[in-house]
Amino acid sequence: MPINLRIKSPGPDFTQNLGRIIGARASAGDVFLLTGPLGGGKTCLTQGIALGLGVESYVRSPTFVLMTRHQGRLTLHHVDLYRMEDAAEAWDLGLDEQLFGEGVCVIEWADRATELFPEDCLWIDLDYGQDPEQRIITVEPGAPSEDSRFRSLLVVLANITGASGRLSKIKAANMLDPLELRNRCFWSWIPPVAMPAWLLPKRTASLPRVPGIRRLTTPLSSCQPWHI
Repeated sequence: MPINLRIKSPGPDFTQNLGRIIGARASAGDVFLLTGPLGGGKTCLTQGIALGLGVESYVRSPTFVLMTRHQGRLTLHHVDLYRMEDAAEAWDLGLDEQLFGEGVCVIEWADRATELFPEDCLWIDLDYGQDPEQRIITVEPGAPSEDSRFRSLLVVLANITGASGRLSKIKAANMLDPLELRNRCFWSWIPPVAMPAWLLPKRTASLPRVPGIRRLTTPLSSCQPWHI
């Protein structure tokens, strides 16, 4: 059964860095299906995926051209179905090449043509949070989690955003807000003994080296409070 991973993004920088991690771990044939309201951050996440893939050209939403292609370590196919009326119209774009090719495919407004996509895709929904800049990002594999090609990626995202490293125990109710995670790491008045095992520095060795993502390497006992 697919498991949802729910992430609180405090702003565009976090969302884009999340995309960097996804792009850095992307493999040929990966398909990422983005949904959510207008202005939810779909293009921002795609820009991060492009950066993770090593794309140097600027990535913008292809709302009017419908489809763009960018070259990094893998070809990034960026598709926008916002103007599509139905699945048949979307298929006429020639999506088979993007969906079943050797590149990475990112499709915005994917919910407008759900029947076109293979089962083993990664669905990512971006919705508004309580604050103007906050976004609630829900990540869900289309295939059962134990069989999904995105299993290892889900574990990495869970570790970085504060969920359990065990995929079978990822639950939205237990997700930790990224700002709270930051405070737990850097404010010395929080006793280290009270911190969960997945938050200790030894876990950071398994995280990917992605530009723009800081990893905790300083022992908690030597952390000093931030002064702003």
